[in-house]
Amino acid sequence: MKYKDLSPARQLYVQKQANKQGITLKAYLDAKYGTKEQKKKYPFTQQEDATFRLEPQHTATQEIIDLYKAHRQDYGDDKIKDNFYDVGEEITNLQLVKIGDHTVGFIMTLDGISPKGKFSLLENVYVKPQYRGWGVASRIYRQAIDSGIAGITLAWDRITTQKQQAYWSSVGYKMINLMPGQASADESLVYVSADGDRMTPTQWPLSEAIIARHHCRNINLLIHQRLGFSPSRMENDQYIDIINDVTVDYLTKKNLLKVEA
Repeated sequence: MKYKDLSPARQLYVQKQANKQGITLKAYLDAKYGTKEQKKKYPFTQQEDATFRLEPQHTATQEIIDLYKAHRQDYGDDKIKDNFYDVGEEITNLQLVKIGDHTVGFIMTLDGISPKGKFSLLENVYVKPQYRGWGVASRIYRQAIDSGIAGITLAWDRITTQKQQAYWSSVGYKMINLMPGQASADESLVYVSADGDRMTPTQWPLSEAIIARHHCRNINLLIHQRLGFSPSRMENDQYIDIINDVTVDYLTKKNLLKVEA
C-alpha cells in the first residue's frame, strides 16, 4: 500500500499511528498492509466467491460490535463511544458483507426522501484489512445499487479528481447530490447517486463536480453566517428550516431553482 494512494484523512491517521508507535511511515504501512515482496493470495475459493452477499441484521451481536469498533479505530474516530450497539439490541440499518463463511465487513444505511420518493444511502462501508485490495468495496457498491440502495455519502475529497470520479462512475454512480449544512467547515458532505436524471437544483452530473462544489461551498458559508456558528450536524427542526431557507434563497437568486426533467 502506497501512502499517496490513501485518502487525506487516512494519510493523517497512519502518520499519527506511526508516530505513536515510534516507527517509520513505511514500516507502519508494511506491517498493516504488507510489503511488495509479500505475494498476496486471493482469500476466497471460487465457490465462496460466487456467494458474495449483503445480509440484513436485526439484532446486535458481539461480532457486529467488534466490527464497528474496528471501523472507528481504523478511521481514527475517537469521538464515538466504543460500543455503538449493545448485545441483543434491535437494529435495522446494518448489513454484514459475507463471502462464503467469511464476514468481510459491513454496511450501514441511511434513509432519505427525494422527489421520486423514499430512498436509502450507504452511510458507512467497512471492509476488514485482510480482505482489502481484492475489489470487495466495488462489489459492495454494485450490489447495493442492484438492491435498491440509491447512493453513498462521501466527503468532497473523495470525489474531486478525475480519477476518483471515473472510479465512482465505473461502479454505477452518476449524480452528485448536495447536503448543505452537513459539515463543520465551509465544505459539505455530498452523496453520489446511481440515478442519472437530474431531479432537483441540488443535483449535478458526476462530471460537474467542480460546479456542484462551488455552489455547495457558497451555500454553506451563508448557512454558517445565518447560524453564527458551524454545526457539525442538523440537530433539530430549526436548523433544518434555516438550511432549507438559505438553500432555496441562494438557488432562486442564481436562477437554479427550476426542476429539470
